[in-house]
Parts: sequence; C-alpha cells; structure tokens
Amino acid sequence: MAQNHGIKVSRIGYDVRTASIKELAMSSKFNYLKIHASGIITITGNYVDIAHSLGYIPAFACWYGYPPQTSEIFPIPNCVDVWSAHAVAWADKTYLHIDLFGKVEDPLVVYYIYKEQIS
Repeated sequence: MAQNHGIKVSRIGYDVRTASIKELAMSSKFNYLKIHASGIITITGNYVDIAHSLGYIPAFACWYGYPPQTSEIFPIPNCVDVWSAHAVAWADKTYLHIDLFGKVEDPLVVYYIYKEQIS
C-alpha cells in the first residue's frame, strides 16, 4: 500500500483525506519556494550567470551589499543613489542572471533559487 502522508489542507467543501491535488489549498508536496540552490558570491565584473539546470524559469531572490564597509544589503532589483549603483536580476530556463551598472566595487551577492516555477 502506498503511503499518503504529509501536511495537507483541503479547500472548503472537500475531505482532506480523499481530496485530489487540485482540491487542496496547501500540501507539503507543493514546492512553496523550496530552495533548489543558494549561495553568497562576490561579483568582480559587471555580471554573473549562475547555472541552475532546472529546465524552467524558477522563482528567485537576490540581495547585494558591500560588507565589511556596511552591514546593509539591498534587494535586487534596486538603485542605490549613494553609490550610484544599479542591480538587476532575471532568470531563464538555464541561468540566474545578475547585472550591475554604475559605480560597482565588488559587491557581495546573496541569492536563492527556488524550485517553484514562475512561467
């Protein structure tokens, strides 16, 4: 007999014990931003491409900053007028791309690539 366990919440009107995936409001089987890859890197040029090999466009989050000069980190995309820096990030089916423009002094970048497909 196959095991059917985990955390599940059914939609209103459906029995959680017999509900199909489409009848669930939440399930621990759903991706819900489970981390596929993460890291902290220093970008020494104007861009970096981080391979994820998921074969689809994943959700992601990125931040950048200039430790130890400052303890602040900023979400990407962001424009920080103090440093005249601008950072953008996007993903395709193979890579997470991060581009930096303006006055950039080897920022530290923190990134998370999630299993959740966004398109």
